[in-house]
Amino acid sequence: MKILIIEDNLPQSRLIKKLLDKLKTIESILAPDAFEGYAMLKVIPDIEMIILDQNMPFVSGMELLKKIQSVPQFRDIPVLISTAEENTEEFLKAGAAKCLKKPYDLAEFSTFILEVQQLLELERSQY
Repeated sequence: MKILIIEDNLPQSRLIKKLLDKLKTIESILAPDAFEGYAMLKVIPDIEMIILDQNMPFVSGMELLKKIQSVPQFRDIPVLISTAEENTEEFLKAGAAKCLKKPYDLAEFSTFILEVQQLLELERSQY
């Protein structure tokens, strides 16, 4: 499974990548901002999940989430919002699959990733 990590904080993006690398069957791609993340989403056809930081310069995670949700070919890609904010309901209403507060609970993070991966595998086996 390919996961696009859109995170402007380099130590945080490396941490997320390290956590994903432990899951073995995950290939992670790093993007340092919303502009590059969206560009990668358009040119890498098999991205199956996005981990999106909320607080980024120039374009917020919420703005990018709304953009992703507005494009039919991207609408079904699960988006995990990574945030330090308390109120996460607005992200879920905007189409995020889940919100995780920083610092991550490792078990919750891993469980979500594995659940998405299993769901995608199930969907593939039905075709």
